[in-house]
Formats: sequence, C-alpha cells, structure tokens
Amino acid sequence: MYIPPYSHVLCVPAVEELTRKTGNFKKFPIFVKMLATAFSRSSESVFVEMFTYGDLEALRKKRS
Repeated sequence: MYIPPYSHVLCVPAVEELTRKTGNFKKFPIFVKMLATAFSRSSESVFVEMFTYGDLEALRKKRS
C-alpha cells in the first residue's frame, strides 16, 4: 500500500489542533464524518474548500 509522505499530518492530535486553531474545534471522529459528508455531497451545508498558500496569505491580510 502506498502511503503519501504527508499522511502523518492527518494524525488525531494534528487534526484536532488544526480545528482548534480555526475556532471551530472538532473531535477527530466528527471531523472525519464531516469530511466524508463533504466528499459524498450528501449535504449542502458541509463542503470542502481548497486553498493555496497564497490564498491563505491573502485572507490573513484582509483580516488584519
């Protein structure tokens, strides 16, 4: 089985810390359920947006 080099980023503590930093903390099982919902498009209120580093920097500048 191929494991991408970035797969360690999705460990439980890392995901929970990322959600905590967003101000919308989610326990890992809830995060996974929401991600599955977003990818299956079974809810209009749960979706995934992908941002580049440049996108994130632009958002950060707008907020400050």
